[in-house]
Amino acid sequence: MREIQNNTGVPFSPKTDLKPETPKAPEVKPEVQEAPKGTEDLSKSPSAISGRSLVTGSDNIENDVKTMLENPEAVAKANEVFDAAEANYRKQGVENPYEKAAALTEAFRKEFIAR
Repeated sequence: MREIQNNTGVPFSPKTDLKPETPKAPEVKPEVQEAPKGTEDLSKSPSAISGRSLVTGSDNIENDVKTMLENPEAVAKANEVFDAAEANYRKQGVENPYEKAAALTEAFRKEFIAR
């Protein structure tokens, strides 16, 4: 074949690239979540607020301890239910056996142990 001449008179032969062009994947930067800044005033801390909500109100620790002291047999039965449920959940390979046993014990308490 003959080479094609361009306007300048220099022989022109097109350069062929034999490698197919592969698209470049965009660079993925991992998302970094900023940890919430601590505060010197613990009364404004979110964890302190949620912690307080667990021990305040009508269902507080003092009432629970008083109920436990007044009904030791009921507490012993609830503990037996919890231990049996947790062992059964672990044996079955259930995810989060402690939480599930605690929920079952709470249902047992509501159904069979009157406050």
